[in-house]
Amino acid sequence: MIADDLSGLGAVFALAGERVERVATTNGTLVLEFSDGSTIRCDPDPEYEAWQVVGGDPFGLVICTGGGELAIWDRREPPLSSEEARKLFRDLGLGPLPPESPAND
Repeated sequence: MIADDLSGLGAVFALAGERVERVATTNGTLVLEFSDGSTIRCDPDPEYEAWQVVGGDPFGLVICTGGGELAIWDRREPPLSSEEARKLFRDLGLGPLPPESPAND
């Protein structure tokens, strides 16, 4: 839901043109750090998708689903296995992915 008072969005609009220097995800929390030192943090929602990142390579889409689990669309053919994706996220400094349930293996 969008609040009636949008005056707080001025800080977000001020980031237009700034470069994202670092992206991190831990337990479904997304943190973006910008070239001017500003930071945006988006925590997961227990029931709804909290955020999504579109574009990028090799992951074309990453969505934080309800409860903080990440859904990742991999553009590679064939896509990475779950273990390979976890290792890549760790190597890129994006934080650990939550463990998968046995039903997803």
